[in-house]
Order: sequence, then C-alpha cells, then structure tokens
Amino acid sequence: MAKRVLNSVNEDGTIYCAKCKDNFSEDHFYKYIRSTGKVQYNCRNGRQKKKKSKLTLLQESLGVKRKKDSKALFHIPMEDGRIYCGDCKQLFQEDHFHIVKYENRKYNNSNVIQYIFKSHDIRFSELNPDRLYKSNYKNSPRDYKRDAMLQREYGITLDEYFEMLEKQNYSCDICNISQKDLKKPLFVDHCHKTGKVRGLLCNNCNWTLGLMKDNPEYLNNAILYLKKNSNE
Repeated sequence: MAKRVLNSVNEDGTIYCAKCKDNFSEDHFYKYIRSTGKVQYNCRNGRQKKKKSKLTLLQESLGVKRKKDSKALFHIPMEDGRIYCGDCKQLFQEDHFHIVKYENRKYNNSNVIQYIFKSHDIRFSELNPDRLYKSNYKNSPRDYKRDAMLQREYGITLDEYFEMLEKQNYSCDICNISQKDLKKPLFVDHCHKTGKVRGLLCNNCNWTLGLMKDNPEYLNNAILYLKKNSNE
C-alpha cells in the first residue's frame, strides 16, 4: 500500500489527499510550486470556489457589462449607454436620470457622477406635483440636499433661508448670538399648527420654545419667575 504522506508523491505515483482520505493521481490536485521550490498539491474537490460578486451576477443577468472606469454610485452605467436603476431593477436611458457631479475623497477627489432616477425622487416626481420643485444647487450635493430638506419640511428654498439670515444680521432672532459663534447653522423655527415659518433661531432658543409648547403664557410666567428670584 502506498505511503500516506500529505502533499508528496508516493512510490506508485499517487498522492494522498488529506481531505478525501485516499490516494489519487496527480490530476486530482491543483499543482503549485512555492518560492522555496517545493511542490504543493491542493485537492480540487476541497477547494472552495470563489463567490461571484453582486456586480458580476448583475452583468450576467443583464447580458451587458459595466462601463469601464465608471465611478457612479448605486445606479450603474453600462457599456451600451444605458443606466441600471437599482430601484426598478431595469435599464434606462441617461435622460431618465438627474445627473449630479461632485468630488469624493473615496475616489481621490476625482469627479464622481451620481444618477438620481427622476420618478423616484420627490424633487422631480411628476406623481407628486405638490412636492415638485427646482433647485439652484444641482451641482453641489451638500447644498442640494439642504435645499431639498428646507422645501420638503418648511416650504422655503435655500435662497430664501439666506435672505432671512441676512435680514436677521446673521444672528439668532431671540438671543442675537452670531452665526459665527455657533457650530451649526441657525434652525428654522415654525408654527407646528399652521406650518408657517417664523424665523431662524439658535439651538437653545429653538429648544426653549419647543419645551414651552410655544405658549406665550408659559414664557411670561418664566420671565416673572426669574425677576422674582433675581438677586438684583
């Protein structure tokens, strides 16, 4: 019987496989020559196959490959000029998307293209005309998202926010603290019943109104309380 030595050839030319617990011919193994010159045999059956990436499986199912040197996020451009929509799981022409270009540290500050499918974005959706609006900050993702939030939550644009900020001399409308002395931008204060925007406040003033439930009586009582217990 041939000697069972791992990764070495027996006298009869067979090789013992530690995974299969038997002797096999050389074609049962993957043959590697290490840097030391030693030959290593790895069982073909025992070797785990490398799993295909999601992108590879996607390309196989669509029958088209991704565009070379593309750095698009989520929505993937293909070689035939179409864009794969990750929401619809279908391919569309480029004019179905809103294109935003910006710089990203992940890609060494090179230009990155982001495709936003119009019918899935409330900013461009024809299915929601009450939420449809246009932004002046399409090429600035940070301001673009901020503009979207302001219009969605308060019904004002980022330009209108800046106008309010200028009228308030770039300070809180209650305590007059300057925007320069704050780490975060001034918050938009609004009436929770009517939704009407009242002004721009710092975080402390905004929280104070909220905790007082926007009730003038509570605020007047707080003023009287402070005056009554003041040492002056």
